[in-house]
Amino acid sequence: ENRNGLSAMLSGRSSRDVVKRIPGLNNLSVLVSGITPPNPLELLSRSAFPELLRDLGKEFDVILIDTPASSDCADAQTIAARAGSALIVVRNNRARMSSVRNLAQGIADAGAAIVGSVLNEF
Repeated sequence: ENRNGLSAMLSGRSSRDVVKRIPGLNNLSVLVSGITPPNPLELLSRSAFPELLRDLGKEFDVILIDTPASSDCADAQTIAARAGSALIVVRNNRARMSSVRNLAQGIADAGAAIVGSVLNEF
């Protein structure tokens, strides 16, 4: 179910109770994206997002944020800048090196560290 999630939290329509523990997987919790708002980049640019990350960082050892493909929108770079770091995931035989280079440069220009990369066969 994706009705209440990050977008609702950032817009003030939901509380932290939308972060759900996953039964059977020790110490794993998930916060779904929620309904796509008309202004996703604006929501991510508000101070509420880094504040939420700081608060969640007190409770969780690692926070992974799955973003839309960087070729689809600017959300990935904005989120990386707010989070302070990024793990770049690329599809084998689909991603162009020039695009990956540009993404890495954009993330670095936004002030985020690249902590690693994954070559995915998916």
